[in-house]
Amino acid sequence: MREDDEWYFYLSAVDYAGNWSDTAVMKFTRDTVPPGKVVFNDPQLDDKNYISSNTFNIDWIPPTDEEAEGYSFRLDLVDARSGKTLEEYAEDWRTKKE
Repeated sequence: MREDDEWYFYLSAVDYAGNWSDTAVMKFTRDTVPPGKVVFNDPQLDDKNYISSNTFNIDWIPPTDEEAEGYSFRLDLVDARSGKTLEEYAEDWRTKKE
């Protein structure tokens, strides 16, 4: 299966007596081209460029090239001074403890 296109999967079953079932057909589309990037709307910031509330929304404009089936996200806590994530601090702590 090398090309992005519509493909078909055919399946039949046979029992020990040699009786064959009707063939079931499943059509699927292989699509390996990812959708475009979303464009984030800037959050409301205060005069020091901090988000103005502990409760905020993250909004974006979806890509126009293709409709996405869904979205997933990852939120990391990053130290503003060091740039380290929470996972990196935890790894440093585990390494020092060993």
